[in-house]
Amino acid sequence: MKRVILLALVIAMFAGFANAQPGRIAMYSDAGYSNCTGTLQAVGLVGVYVVHENTGGALVSQFLAVDDPTLPPSIWLTDSFPVGIVASGDTHTGVILSYVTCHSGTFLVATMQYFAQSTTTPCVATRVIPDPASASGTIEVTDCSTNVTTGGGSIFYWNANANCDCTVRAEDSTWGQVKGLYR
Repeated sequence: MKRVILLALVIAMFAGFANAQPGRIAMYSDAGYSNCTGTLQAVGLVGVYVVHENTGGALVSQFLAVDDPTLPPSIWLTDSFPVGIVASGDTHTGVILSYVTCHSGTFLVATMQYFAQSTTTPCVATRVIPDPASASGTIEVTDCSTNVTTGGGSIFYWNANANCDCTVRAEDSTWGQVKGLYR
């Protein structure tokens, strides 16, 4: 009985390490991180919140934000970074963000500022993709044990309508397809 309890404790202790996820870099128009679309309809500044989302623990991320070429009625101006985030580069030419301490969950890593000059056509996108300077060619996330892993990106739509959806969906699959991944 003691061996079973000891084994259960060891499994529980290491389960967190095995389930640590790199998360994804996502963009939102609201401080509550719920709206992955933004509106460009009037002249003025528009902020986009960039967050590291659903990470089991991270120290560093490296990525690039790319605007569709059809976005020119607005101009990306600059980034701002919260206290505790140290940036090398910027979101639109490639950035490495150091978090100073290990962060987990969902947290703000940058705010991108755009200057809107007029409206744009619906569904123009800004995407988070790998930084071309990334050694692995992926969106890199360094976890709290200093292991470099691959994180996910996201899409942000300007002037969204029913034809563009930036929410994350699970793909349909069968049990056989899932088992086939591990053969």
